[in-house]
Amino acid sequence: MKERNLAITITLILAILGIILGVLFSSGILFSNNFTNSYYEFNFYKSDLKINGTHVEEKLYYTPDKNYHTLFRNFESLITPKGDYSVKNSVIINSVNCGAGNPYYKISGSCYTMPDFQTQNSCKPYTENNEYGCTFGDTLGFEEGNNFWISSEFTLNPDNLFKINGKYYIKFIAYGRNKHKTLTTEDNLRITGNAVYTNKYLSKEYVIIYIPYEGEINNFNIIEKPNFEYDSIPKKKQSMIIIIITSIFFILLHLIPSVLFFCSWYFFGKELTEEDVPSQLSQSPTDRKPWEVASFFNPPFGRIDSNFFSTMLFDFYRRKIIDLKLVKKFFGNNLLIKINENKATNLDNIEKEFLIILKKLKESCPKKEVSNDYFNLNKSLSSYKTKLEMSSIYQTFQKSIDEESKKYLEKKGLPFFMISSLILCFISFFTVITIFFLSFISIFIVIILSVGSSLLIKYKKDFYIEYQKWQSFKKWLKGSPAMRESKFKGVVLWEKYLVYGTALGVSKQVLKELKNEGIIDDRRYNFYSGVYVASNSFATSSGGGHGGGFGGAGGGGVGGGGGGGR
Repeated sequence: MKERNLAITITLILAILGIILGVLFSSGILFSNNFTNSYYEFNFYKSDLKINGTHVEEKLYYTPDKNYHTLFRNFESLITPKGDYSVKNSVIINSVNCGAGNPYYKISGSCYTMPDFQTQNSCKPYTENNEYGCTFGDTLGFEEGNNFWISSEFTLNPDNLFKINGKYYIKFIAYGRNKHKTLTTEDNLRITGNAVYTNKYLSKEYVIIYIPYEGEINNFNIIEKPNFEYDSIPKKKQSMIIIIITSIFFILLHLIPSVLFFCSWYFFGKELTEEDVPSQLSQSPTDRKPWEVASFFNPPFGRIDSNFFSTMLFDFYRRKIIDLKLVKKFFGNNLLIKINENKATNLDNIEKEFLIILKKLKESCPKKEVSNDYFNLNKSLSSYKTKLEMSSIYQTFQKSIDEESKKYLEKKGLPFFMISSLILCFISFFTVITIFFLSFISIFIVIILSVGSSLLIKYKKDFYIEYQKWQSFKKWLKGSPAMRESKFKGVVLWEKYLVYGTALGVSKQVLKELKNEGIIDDRRYNFYSGVYVASNSFATSSGGGHGGGFGGAGGGGVGGGGGGGR
C-alpha cells in the first residue's frame, strides 16, 4: 500500500510539472533570447589558445565579481598526469602557471604541483577533481574587481579522428555548453596555430575547434563527416498554424514522463505479494549474510557503495577474518588491516572476491606502510596506478553482485524507464530548445533514481515480504522509542546488530544508541565511527565513471568543461 501511494504521488507530481512546463513552453516564456543566450555565472572573460597539433597552450583571464579562494578550469574529459597516455579521450596536463596564487591540477583527490607537476601532494581547500587552477587555499586572495590570469600547457589524447573532405582532424571541444561566456574571435577569443573554427560561439554552444592531424591513424576511431560541424542553432520561422500545433505537442510531450513512470511501476515494479508486516521488528528477520542485506534488501539495490564496503569490513572483523586498527592523523584517520588467513573459512563467492581485493591492496601498499602484517588501506588507495587497477577490479566485483541479484530481483522496470527517457530526450532535441525540457527529464530521472529504485524493481518469489521485514527491523535499529525501551538489546550480540545496521544504512544511529545505553564505551564508539569513515576510501576509489561524453554536435570530441571561481 505504501509503495502504491508513493507511485501515485510521484505520477501526480510529474503530471503537474509537465502541465506547468508545457504551458510555459507554449506561451513562449522559455524561448526568450535573453533567457537562453545570456550567461550569468562567474567565468573567464577572455581566452588565448595557442595550438600546435595535439599540444595546446591556454591562458584564461578573470575579473572576479567577488572575492574567491580559487580560479579554476575544469574538463569534461578525464585529465591525466604528464606523460600518462593510458586513458583514451583524455587531456594530459603538462604544467600550470598563475598570475597569482599556487598552481595545481587535481586527479582523484590528489594534487600535482610545482616544480615538475608529476608528484602527488595533498590538496588545498577549495579545489576539486578533474581541473587545473590557481588557489590561495583558505585565503580569499582573488579580490573583486582586479584582473587575474591562469594558464596551462596540455596535450590532447583523443580516441576519435574526423575525416572531412579527405583530411583528418582532431575535434577539440575547448569549452562545453553553458561553461563559458559568448566568445568571438574579434573580441575575447584569440586562436593561433593551424586550426579550423568559426568566429562566434554563444554561451549555450560547444566551442568546437578542428585541429589537422597527419600522423598514424590505426589506433583511432574514424568518423566521416561531409563538412565541419559546429553547435550553432539557426533561428526557425514558423507559421501561426505550426506554432499552435507545436504548442499542443509541447503540453502533451511534457505529460509523457508521468504516464511513462506509472506504466513502468505498474507493469515492472508493482509487487504481486504483500504481507501485513509490523512497522517495527526488534529481531533480524533471518540470519542472512550482511552483504546480501546491503545489496538486495536495502535500496539502492545491488550497488557496491560505502555502506557495502563498511558492511564487509565490519562483518569480517566480527568473524575475526581481519583485524582492524585506527591510527589518528592530523587530517582524519588511517585504517590498518590485518588478514587472518586461518580464520577465512566457509566463505561464499562474494566474500572470497572481497578477500582477494584486500590481498591485492596489501600487495600494492608501500612496504613502509606495512607493519606486523597490518597494511595501511588509505595509503594503498592513494596511488593513482592502484586506483586505476582497483577501478577494473571493482567492475568485475560489481558484475558478480549483479549475477547474484538475479536470484532475488527483476530489474526490467528501470532499464525500460531509462531507455524510454533517453528516447524522449532524443525526440526533444529535434522539437524544442532542449535546455529546459532536458532539465525536466534530468530532474525526473534523479527523482526516480533516488526514491524510486524500490518502485521499479520487483522481487522474485516471496523475497518482497522479507524486504518489508528488513525495513521494519531498520526502523527499530534507528533508535525508535521501541528500541530504547527494549530489554532485549542488552543481551544480544550487539556487534552483529551493528553489522546489520551498517548494511541497512543506519550504522551511525545504532552506534549512538549503543553508546547512550552504555553497551559500548567511548573508545569503542570512536573506533567503529572512525573505521566507518575511513572505509569510505573504498567507495571513493571505485569512482562513478571517467568523465562525461559530449552529446549532439560535441559527439566524438575531447576536452569540454569551462572556468569559474569558488
